[in-house]
Amino acid sequence: MPGTRSANSVNAAHRTPVSFHSDYFSPSALALAFVAILSRTSNPIAAALAAVIAIGYGIAVFFPCDPGSPSHGSFSQGIHNLAGGVQYIGGTVTLLRLGQDDPFLLPLAVVVGVGTFLICFPQLPWRGLAQRIAETALFLGLVMAL
Repeated sequence: MPGTRSANSVNAAHRTPVSFHSDYFSPSALALAFVAILSRTSNPIAAALAAVIAIGYGIAVFFPCDPGSPSHGSFSQGIHNLAGGVQYIGGTVTLLRLGQDDPFLLPLAVVVGVGTFLICFPQLPWRGLAQRIAETALFLGLVMAL
């Protein structure tokens, strides 16, 4: 059924009935950028985590994915995928660094890393679930780090 794909990014695809990329990603990106700026001196690693999530969400506003969020697609899809790489790979690395000081964050880094690997395969029917779990882990890690 069109517009009911399983991935968050897929829901943000051009002109789908469940499109919410500007309504959801814009305020989230701005709020995360604000968190990154405010925490950059007191907690620079947590600020970096907020920044990589803000980059992923912010770029998704201007470069939404194609329907189905394929690995290859339009120019917009390519930029969207690069932004997702910054968010998920950067988030994994940042959580690993934060986990050196707080071992409770290490499992979240693993969850994001595994989720990042899984969302690279568009044919997986539960790819959307993997993306939601990875994003939840990113936000939970950010909250715990701050």
